[in-house]
Amino acid sequence: MKPQHRIHGLADLAGKSARQPEAGLYLTPQCVEAALAALRARIDGLDAGKIGPDAYYFRVEAIDGQGLSQELLAVASNLALARAAFEQAALTPDRKVRLSLGTQEIACSA
Repeated sequence: MKPQHRIHGLADLAGKSARQPEAGLYLTPQCVEAALAALRARIDGLDAGKIGPDAYYFRVEAIDGQGLSQELLAVASNLALARAAFEQAALTPDRKVRLSLGTQEIACSA
């Protein structure tokens, strides 16, 4: 069974358990390993150093007063999702946020 199929199965099982808490969720060691592998891959994909320079992703970043990135908040492959993440992040008081694609700045909060 391919890893992505195991992860989808795990997600389905977790969803059923969330809707029926009395059923409980029992994970085999293989399920735990699949879930950890998926989480590690997701974290690696969000790490700015791990995204290839030729890949184009919309990025939402918290920035300092000089416009330098302080924290990567979101990475998205489409503008609608990136803009929603940007707008949500910009609601945080005293946080300046930038939405960009590659080196092009699309939006910046005040």
